[in-house]
Amino acid sequence: MDTVLLFAFFIVYGLNLFFLVKNIKHGFFITKLLLTPTLFLFYLYKNDTTMPIVFFALLFCFFGDLFMEFSERKICFLAGLSSFLMGHIFYIICFYQQINKAAPWWLFLFLFAYIGYGIYFYRALNIKDKNLRVAVVFYCVVIFMMSFLAMLRVQSVSSISFLLVFSGSLFFIASDSILAYNMFSKKIKHAGIWIMSTYGIAQLLIIAGL
Repeated sequence: MDTVLLFAFFIVYGLNLFFLVKNIKHGFFITKLLLTPTLFLFYLYKNDTTMPIVFFALLFCFFGDLFMEFSERKICFLAGLSSFLMGHIFYIICFYQQINKAAPWWLFLFLFAYIGYGIYFYRALNIKDKNLRVAVVFYCVVIFMMSFLAMLRVQSVSSISFLLVFSGSLFFIASDSILAYNMFSKKIKHAGIWIMSTYGIAQLLIIAGL
């Protein structure tokens, strides 16, 4: 059944990208909202023991997908940002609960890489609204924490689980970076395709690795 659901996800994901390229808005909207529910069913059937918190992570990502479709309105953008923020917080809790062995001390040096990238990327953005600046900075801190916690799982889970989840966290950062740069700095050619491609891969890798 998990194989069938994984295949179903790829169909929905493929259709989503197809509708995006063809600018079929209703088809894109519907398939986008089907991504996280399909992944949750896949997660349920592929694991004998599941973590309820994964449901809440995907649920808030679902609302993030919904609100971000109307991101030209400030209130919807903030609602979408907040929803994804909560989704990442639940992922953080999920990853933290899986850590049962201390990670090597040198892994903490990667915090400087996250901080460096965050500072560089923030400077590349041109966010004039003060409230939006604060919201975006806070969101960046949380998503970097999510990725770092995914890294700290390295000695607590199997190699494949670690690689899938950590890679997924990096794809999530890439997706959100493209979205923010396209929205606040400079328009990127085919931005929508880049955003959805990296986002879909991010969610799939994380769920496949849990």
